Amino acid sequence: MEMTLRFLLTVFIIAAVTPHWAPTASAKSPVAKQKKTAEAAKPDAPAENKIEAAPPSATADEEQEDKKAPLNITSQRMVSEKKSDKISFYGSVVAIKGRLKVEADEMRVFSDKTQEKLKEMEAIGSVRITHKDKTATGEKAVYYGDSQTVVLTGNPVLTQGKNIATGEKVIYHFDKEDMEIVSGQNQPATITLYPKTEKTPAPGASQPPVKR
Repeated sequence: MEMTLRFLLTVFIIAAVTPHWAPTASAKSPVAKQKKTAEAAKPDAPAENKIEAAPPSATADEEQEDKKAPLNITSQRMVSEKKSDKISFYGSVVAIKGRLKVEADEMRVFSDKTQEKLKEMEAIGSVRITHKDKTATGEKAVYYGDSQTVVLTGNPVLTQGKNIATGEKVIYHFDKEDMEIVSGQNQPATITLYPKTEKTPAPGASQPPVKR
């Protein structure tokens, strides 16, 4: 009886000082299968929230490309003046920079000291400027590279489709596509706008059902 009590006391002490132990389920045991099934059923942990910038619009990309595009000029004669950072062109001058095209009888281009940045471009005589779907004509135009603005004088006319704007001075901002018409003593600022016409469907094209 004494030995039995001593044995039970020893087992009780060992159980009290030994950390709790749980049997490890083998891969083939039902417990392991239930554990794997439960883990598989758990939804994937949410990915870390990352705010990604929206891709730039095509218009913004095109504007950036226009700024980076080189200036190509053709003419019958060219005179370079290094001291004043000016290049003059004479005779059937055509200048193209990205989507901007300028045609004139004469043209003067002013650059910075490194001759890598266009500061100003002056076109004189039979000036014609084309930018996307807009066309401007006049006797003199000055283009400012920093602000991407052109000031047109000498009976200036700006057209976009059927729309026409005239005045003593036309100021057009290429980056914002904003327009300013300035009147003079003998020439008021005038603009003619036509309503947009709906496109007629092509012959044979399916027509939307008529609601009754």
